[in-house]
Amino acid sequence: MKESNDDLRWKIDHQARRRLPLPELMSRLGLGEHAKKVAHCPWHHDEHPSFSVFEGDDGFWHYKCFVCDTQGGDEIAFLVKHLGISRREAIKLYLEMAGFPPSRPPKSREYPQSLASRKFPPSRRSPESPESPESS
Repeated sequence: MKESNDDLRWKIDHQARRRLPLPELMSRLGLGEHAKKVAHCPWHHDEHPSFSVFEGDDGFWHYKCFVCDTQGGDEIAFLVKHLGISRREAIKLYLEMAGFPPSRPPKSREYPQSLASRKFPPSRRSPESPESPESS
């Protein structure tokens, strides 16, 4: 069953963001030194700090750079900007990073890995050196 947009939004806002807030997400991506109220922007080299990570009035974490053209946003927007991926990919990645397994396995046209690596019991063929009937 496919999740509705409302269900997905609820999962992100009320579960994932509690498990993996923006400062922790940034730390996991190796950007922990930028996850504070006053920091240097991770996307441009500035002389003076212009980047900010803060908890908004809505109770969620946000980021903003006051110099570059980054409008700012939440954890999903951060992944989109930082990794250069689509919003859909960012949502999927964020939920996985927050500990939610994918809702359905990816479809593959290749030979299923589970069958390729599966161990089958030995066959019940006749013994290795069967006796051949001799002609008389």
